[in-house]
Amino acid sequence: TGRPSQPVLVARGAADPNMSGPMTGELWQTTYFPVTGSDGRLLGVGKVTENVTERAKAERALAVSEERYR
Repeated sequence: TGRPSQPVLVARGAADPNMSGPMTGELWQTTYFPVTGSDGRLLGVGKVTENVTERAKAERALAVSEERYR
């Protein structure tokens, strides 16, 4: 489609064979996107991976807090 994919969330070691070692409880978000040349031709696929563990913990804590005070 020429557009970035929807972010993919994976736990460490669960989906990427390059992530070796024990499960750590970390949560990673990966987005894939097309890399094109100036002529629009596809040259490859780019990937950005970000550790979102702390953000996910904060979002969970906020949801629990909001539920408690409703």
